[in-house]
Amino acid sequence: MGIPIEPEIKKGVELARLHKRLRRDDSETITELHVSHAKSLAGLANFPDLEILILAGCDPVAPKTLPDLGRLLSLRIHDSGLRDIEGMDKFPGLRILSLPRNRIQDVSPLLNCNLASLEITGNPLSQDSYEMVLPELMRRGCNVSRSQEREWRASLRIREANIPLSCYRNNGRYYLCSPGLEITGSPDTDHPEIRIDEVEDLLDRDPNVLLELFRQRGGVWHPPNP
Repeated sequence: MGIPIEPEIKKGVELARLHKRLRRDDSETITELHVSHAKSLAGLANFPDLEILILAGCDPVAPKTLPDLGRLLSLRIHDSGLRDIEGMDKFPGLRILSLPRNRIQDVSPLLNCNLASLEITGNPLSQDSYEMVLPELMRRGCNVSRSQEREWRASLRIREANIPLSCYRNNGRYYLCSPGLEITGSPDTDHPEIRIDEVEDLLDRDPNVLLELFRQRGGVWHPPNP
């Protein structure tokens, strides 16, 4: 009997099977799976043939909570509560890793991986990770997409102020996001635009105002139940 499946994973599996039917693929093997807003990763071990896995707005999530997916080639975890990436080398074939807009500080575990591509934008990386580890990965031939220094420093300062937000840049504009399910059930949507100098000014004066600004400008923000 398979492991009980988290409801959001079950939804992702149903969608994957629908796509297979539309392609006239009658096999039962699931090789690509997209999961959104899952509160656990229970049941992923039922799909050992996964080659592509996408987790959007999931929390909690960490390599140690993922099963040993020996065929995994591409992993994307975005807008999630991912903090600890220790053990990412458990996926021997992993070549493409995309981790934008999480809560990652330490990327040194990736030195044990054999990555061809890494996306790590929108994370409050430590100074050592940003200035030492990422350049080392690039030196080894990994194509690294990282935040520019200004938004990286803003996200780092937001994290140091214990505010559950991050700042990131897209197409020349800056946005606030709230990775994980701590304050919103849809962390991968509704990211309000903000000027980077506005972020820096609020960090100098009162970082807590950023949460109210996030709500005022359309961010989905509902304080957790007491």
